[in-house]
Amino acid sequence: MAGRPINVRWRLEDESGDLVAADVGTAVTAVVVDGSGAQLVTGQALQDGANAGVYLFSVPPQSRLDLLSVTFAGTLGGQTVTGTEQVQLVDRRVVPLSVLRQDQALSALPLLDFLRIVDAAEDAITNALRFSPVLMGERAEWRSRECVRLFVPGIYYLHQIYALTRNDQDQLTGLPGSDPAQGVHVRDEAIERGYGYNFGTGYYDPILGVYAVPWLPGVYKGWVCHGWTETPADLAKAVLLLARHLAQTGATAYPDRATRIMTEQSEIWFSTPNGADRPFGLPEVDGVIVRYRVPEPLADDRGAF
Repeated sequence: MAGRPINVRWRLEDESGDLVAADVGTAVTAVVVDGSGAQLVTGQALQDGANAGVYLFSVPPQSRLDLLSVTFAGTLGGQTVTGTEQVQLVDRRVVPLSVLRQDQALSALPLLDFLRIVDAAEDAITNALRFSPVLMGERAEWRSRECVRLFVPGIYYLHQIYALTRNDQDQLTGLPGSDPAQGVHVRDEAIERGYGYNFGTGYYDPILGVYAVPWLPGVYKGWVCHGWTETPADLAKAVLLLARHLAQTGATAYPDRATRIMTEQSEIWFSTPNGADRPFGLPEVDGVIVRYRVPEPLADDRGAF
């Protein structure tokens, strides 16, 4: 997460997939680049405790959310071996781990299994929603018509813009409220769900009923921060229920793909994933997803209106 050191681990494996230590007397290095490919930091990765073949590199705290790439390089049998790990910086978890740990089924899991299942549940929920329920950074490029509201295709709930160019010319400098160190926060109370964004005070549009800045046509490139700043209670419960389901699936006596079970005394029917309205087959989870899910991006979106 942003604002704190990020420990990134890399597994050095041989051709059989077994963990092996780097050649004696050689160092494992790490190079960190941001979403634009610019190098942020480089240094030596250290062995992760007694885990031979596992190397750890601590990335310094980052003030802005972005997708980082950490490329490791080590020497094995005289040959250089490389591998890249990606790190998506977010402002928080969808649900705090401390809250999920209070659940009886999840608290019984070993720590690594607990983290793996929570990650799987949060990723599945995010994919089903089609937007990020936490703040995250993203780089985007799109072609726009002339417009009074700038639209970033595929981005919902825009929160902040760190950088924005049109035809490779800076578009944030001079905007009211812009700060080179922080970018510009989005001010758009009149338009819901991120279909259009206005920045600062330009002219008042009586039809739209908002203050708007005219945007010229061209190719825009943006580094943006988007998502929710808080998780609604029902969505937090949905993450918990899905994580609990994933934790218990391996322990159930029923086949994972079964739709019904017949015994001598009864017949049991299972709710299973089936189409857009039942992505998980768990009614309490599916209902929340359908409530908050955003539309699929339009194929002919051109970035403005």
